[in-house]
Amino acid sequence: MSDSGGTDDVVRVSRIEAGQIDLVDESGNTRATLACSSAENRGHVVLHLYDQTGAPRLSLQVDDKEGPSISLWNTTSSPCISLGVLTGGNGITICDREGKPLIVAGVPAERGEPEVTVSDSSGAIIVQIP
Repeated sequence: MSDSGGTDDVVRVSRIEAGQIDLVDESGNTRATLACSSAENRGHVVLHLYDQTGAPRLSLQVDDKEGPSISLWNTTSSPCISLGVLTGGNGITICDREGKPLIVAGVPAERGEPEVTVSDSSGAIIVQIP
């Protein structure tokens, strides 16, 4: 961006290589991060999106060992909803304001049958199917 208040410069390249790229707003606050770890560190690729206060709000990740997942975060920086297509099975987790899982539904890979667990705020299981 231009510091003089003029028009912003445009840079065109055919390729950029980096381990991490941060997108910042006009105030210098990071609003998005795209990062990739080494293959020795699970080959993890993640895109984090942040709100105007810097709190994480969405994560999209692919882990070479586990698989892809998406997490939505609330305004208190706790994960609220996570969806994964993972090595151990596919599922969704819905959490309370503090990030404690209350509803977990999925299909574990070892069984191939659906499971649903509903817990109260203390973590005690209220309903479990099957």
